[in-house]
Amino acid sequence: MGGRCLVQVPTASPPPPPSAFGCHLPLAGEDNGGPLGPQPPTRYPARHAAHPPRTNGPRLADSPSPHFRYFADPDLPGWHRWEMMDDTRFNASLAPISTRVDGAIARVRMVPQRRHSNLRDHVHGGALLGFIDVAVFAAARAFGVMGEGGASTVDLSTQFIAGADSTHPIEAHVEMLRETGRLFFVRGLVVQGDDSDWTTIASFACTARKGSIRA
Repeated sequence: MGGRCLVQVPTASPPPPPSAFGCHLPLAGEDNGGPLGPQPPTRYPARHAAHPPRTNGPRLADSPSPHFRYFADPDLPGWHRWEMMDDTRFNASLAPISTRVDGAIARVRMVPQRRHSNLRDHVHGGALLGFIDVAVFAAARAFGVMGEGGASTVDLSTQFIAGADSTHPIEAHVEMLRETGRLFFVRGLVVQGDDSDWTTIASFACTARKGSIRA
């Protein structure tokens, strides 16, 4: 008995899907450079296009806050000091925290003290995690995307890469990936050294919720 046979002709593979933020996910061999500069093998690949902080509409950070002070750093020209008014809170254990914005990167600086060190005279891993968590919100303040008080961490992923000398300053270089009405998404590196020779201490990615307590 006669009949028809259907032959399925293979077609070309569809293009790779966009990421959750609507931008192309790089494939192996593609250039993963970005505002953080050339990425050595120990650094994470660029997964999302950077989203610059919004400039339209009112900025919560423009108003004075009863919880934090944000003022020109007297010890570091071109930087701002970000500190909590209540020095009995956790943030005070990491002070002083200084910030500045260089292009698409917010730099957040901390000067470790002996109490932040471990027996190897490195910055303790717990102190680094605390610094990263605080640096995320200090960077958001420097970018002007949120006011202070009541903000919270939704997710924080960290990879330790090298030990940080507890006798020298460390910096978190924070890149804003995306901002919505209630959330913002960042990634960054904790580094130590100077502008010509940074040592990467850790990498991180964070999702955070903006504060409900507004300045």
